[in-house]
Parts: sequence; C-alpha cells; structure tokens
Amino acid sequence: EEAGQSSSGDFPIATSEMAEDNPNPPPLSIIQGEVWLWECIAAHLPPKTLARLEGTCRHLRAAASDDALWKASLEHVVDTGGALPLHNMTHRAAARHVHAALEGGLQCPLVYCAEGVSSIDRQPEGPENVIPWSQCVSETFDLTPEMAMQMQSWGREVCHCCTGRPCYWSSAASADGDSDEWLLLRLRARVCVLQSLVLHPYRAWWQPRDEQSKYPVYAPKSMECEFGYFPGSVQNPLGRRAATPSPNEHSEGGEGEKEDLLHFKTSRVSVAHSAQGTSITLDKPLLVLGGHVRVRMYGKQQRQTLVYQMANEFYTCVQHIAVTGAAVRGLVCDTAGGEDGGGG
Repeated sequence: EEAGQSSSGDFPIATSEMAEDNPNPPPLSIIQGEVWLWECIAAHLPPKTLARLEGTCRHLRAAASDDALWKASLEHVVDTGGALPLHNMTHRAAARHVHAALEGGLQCPLVYCAEGVSSIDRQPEGPENVIPWSQCVSETFDLTPEMAMQMQSWGREVCHCCTGRPCYWSSAASADGDSDEWLLLRLRARVCVLQSLVLHPYRAWWQPRDEQSKYPVYAPKSMECEFGYFPGSVQNPLGRRAATPSPNEHSEGGEGEKEDLLHFKTSRVSVAHSAQGTSITLDKPLLVLGGHVRVRMYGKQQRQTLVYQMANEFYTCVQHIAVTGAAVRGLVCDTAGGEDGGGG
C-alpha cells in the first residue's frame, strides 16, 4: 500500500491535508500512540517506503528524524556486516545511496584489478588473469589433448595456455598439500553491495591425466573471503615474495603507514575438486566497506602431472573469480579514507 492510503475503511492513516484541514483533530495522545505504532512498523520498511511514509504528516516526519529508524530500514534491505563506520553521514543518507545502487541491479562485475598475491609460479601466470573470463575454458571444457592436437593441425589455435600465454593464476609449487594461498583484489568502489562470489579452479586439459585418469584440476581444499581495506597486502610489483597475512593480524600502522581494517569475513566453504566453480551464497545482499576482497585458499588438492620429476609438488591454480553486485557511489566510510577504489 502507498503511504498515506488506507487498506480498509476502519483504519484511516492521517495525511498532511487531514492534519491541517480537520477542525477537530484527535487528542495528541492518540496521535502519539499512532506514531509509536508506525515507528514499530517503519523499522521493517525499506528506505523508499519509509521516505514516502515521512511525507504523510508532520508527526511521522518528526518520528522519521530518528536515525536509528533509518539504520533499521537499511538493515532490512542489506546485510551491513555488523558495525557500519560512516564518515560524517547519517544512516538516512546512507540508505538513500544504497537504495540508488539497488535500483540499478546487482549483476555488475565488481573486480577492478589485482593488488596482491601470496605466490606466483611464473610471471605470466599472475593474479590479473583471474579477472577476465577466458574463452578457452568454455571452448575446451570437454576437449581431450588428442582432440586439441587435431584442431591445431587444422590451423586453429585452441588455447593460449599451452603456448606460454596462460589464462589463469598459478601459485608457486609446494611439497605441502596443506599450504595456503591468497589473492587480493581491488573492487570498483570503496563501498559495494555484494550479491555473489564464485571461484573457478583451473583445469589443465593439456596436461597428462592424474592417477585417477582425470585431467588435473588445481583447486584449493576450502576458501573464505575477507572484505575491508588491506594496504598491508598490496604489492608493487605484483608477486614479490611476502609473508602470508594472518587472518587475525593487522599491520602495525606506524607513521606513514595505513592500517589493515577488516569489515566482514565469510564462513569457510569447501571447494569441489572440479572446474565448475564454487559459490559463496548470501542470505541477502551484503554491504561491504573498504574496497578490497582478500580471497583465502586453504590447502591444495592437486599434484603436478606435467613432468614426472615434479609429481610430488602441489599447486593452486584459479582461472576466474567473479564478484557481482553494485558499486555504491557517494557513500564514504571511515575504513576507506573517503575515495572511490576503481574505474566506472
């Protein structure tokens, strides 16, 4: 129902015209009781409906001046991940910006660039390869090496991966199947509404089959994602050897340095030993602050099959990471320092 209209004849809702033109207005105690009732209802209304409601009469306009009401309304449409450190902004203003982002849909790709990585096997196999979706994956998903060789004999280049131009990120080799990796990705804005996140491990169709007669899929055992602002993990150039940041540690934040700030961390999910991809599902859209997502990958499931001497070494390889949602423009949080993160 539109605010200011009644769903039944015996429960009228006061409008501004009724309040001003009625020569015998109801007692103030009755109006206050109705306002109290509407405050209870308004806490469960989305921001757009709440904005319409406050325009119906001066009493509800005064009631809607309580910023706690707008905080509850904002949490009705998005998960704020707990505390929402706004930078000189009310929840009412935040709700307006978030609503504008939601109106545009939640299907936009949010990853702007890669800014850090735990390790790289070879420089062409860097983390920037996980941002675009490679055509060779869909074209070669059911391809065998024999079929690929036949297609190449016809003069068609099947995939750049086997010619030294990889479409994936690869970790450095490890003899430990329980070793961990991480990727740091920069989002398109410092404040975003997240709809989904999917990680696609890389399947090396051009490498020999493993001991189970399957083409190797270099998937981690499990994963989780951290959203926030992580300047301590930013690397320039990408791939310089750095200690893996602990999930519970922050940088010291000394003079001239910026402190790592964690806003939200997903639960850890198991990753299937498959190239199909593993999703992190959300009950409702998630408002994430800081402009960074750090994807932590725990353990390694696949040994190298390409060279016999390297058969005992494990790798994690990722073909694509998709983060979809919407960038929230105009909303500034204390964790981010007040600037947008990426391009349009």
